[in-house]
Amino acid sequence: MTHPVSTVEETGPAGKGHEDASLWRGSVWALITVATVSLGGFAFWVAAAATTPLDETVGIATAWYTLLQLTVSFAAIGLPILITRKGSEEAADQIAGSGLIAAGTVAVFAGLIAPFFASETWSSLSGLSQIVIAPVFALGALGAALTLGVDARLMSLRRWPAVFVRGTVPIALRLPLLFLDPLDDRATWIAILAIGPIALSGLVGTVWLAAKNELRLQSPRLLTPDQQHFFASQHVAALATQAPYYIIPFLVSRQVPGSLNATFYLVWGIGLMVAMVPQTLAQVLLSETSLQEHGRVSRLRMTLTANVALGIVAWAGSLVLARPVLGLIGPGYADQAVLLPWLLLAALAWGVTSICLTEARLAHDAQAANLITWTLAIGAIGGAVLVMPGRPLWGATIVWLLANLLSMTIGIVSLDRRRRTRSAVIC
Repeated sequence: MTHPVSTVEETGPAGKGHEDASLWRGSVWALITVATVSLGGFAFWVAAAATTPLDETVGIATAWYTLLQLTVSFAAIGLPILITRKGSEEAADQIAGSGLIAAGTVAVFAGLIAPFFASETWSSLSGLSQIVIAPVFALGALGAALTLGVDARLMSLRRWPAVFVRGTVPIALRLPLLFLDPLDDRATWIAILAIGPIALSGLVGTVWLAAKNELRLQSPRLLTPDQQHFFASQHVAALATQAPYYIIPFLVSRQVPGSLNATFYLVWGIGLMVAMVPQTLAQVLLSETSLQEHGRVSRLRMTLTANVALGIVAWAGSLVLARPVLGLIGPGYADQAVLLPWLLLAALAWGVTSICLTEARLAHDAQAANLITWTLAIGAIGGAVLVMPGRPLWGATIVWLLANLLSMTIGIVSLDRRRRTRSAVIC
């Protein structure tokens, strides 16, 4: 059921200015962080391709990294919403700690199982069996899952410089190490660098927050029934929107040779990089509005405008720059540049959808949130499974775009419905 939400603005200009400043400050820090992390990640895979003679080798590493992302999405993707939305509560440190324990536990179990779903075309890393890889992979999944909760907790505390440090240190660590070759298996070394520093930052961040008494690690059973229900419901909803980002490239990796997977993964990664911007701004919006309800109208409008503007700029830039930039890496990458504008149109649609979804969560409209998220999940994954055997790359791209357009339409209609019933904050 949709609960009515007050549409009253601040009573004075001072309050409005202060709250808008908090949103802008958080948004600027978030943009700087996501831009640095995304560009650093892009540079890592470009450098991996440039320093590795065979695209097949890079394709194997990207396949394992995709499997890790998919594993983490099943384990912890709802964690940021729980911590962000409950960040203003008195027991926020306990809620965050319990959420981390729950997500970390699931990540370990999922990480132990995930290597057994690896395709034979990937080959075992360094010739090791899945039984040997599994515990190491589980540790990587644990650390990567913890990063989601650590970042969300830092956001709720408005520790924006710490969010920047947590995100950028792994990038700074792994890039120079890429030019070393301590192992005989290049694919193994690239996969270790892709996963290891991120996982380490999650483990260190958790210990640091716990030492500062800003995160109280405790059993998830100590959460109230309402908090447990909120965590479970938001995890399912977030999984529906985020898991397709990793399921689709995972499906592609099982359909195409490693060399083709390497080129597709880089192009798909650019689309994901751009989509992370509106996702991050939406999380800042959720965090700031959870801390202070006043000013929701202006905040939602500003964030929506920023998302659309950035999406249009990225899409327009891809029309001109995609092929020449990717061509610098290699001819195989340039051949896939034609996919990028379509992926960025999907990211533009997601920029609108993410705001509609955030507003639904703020309005406690679970029906709308579930409809938006499951439309995206079922449309993207179901469509990809149907078209994958025939044309895996183009099929995955167009299905992803159509699913995003459909979920955006549902989000807009749901938002308008709440406005008409005077329950929305945008009017």
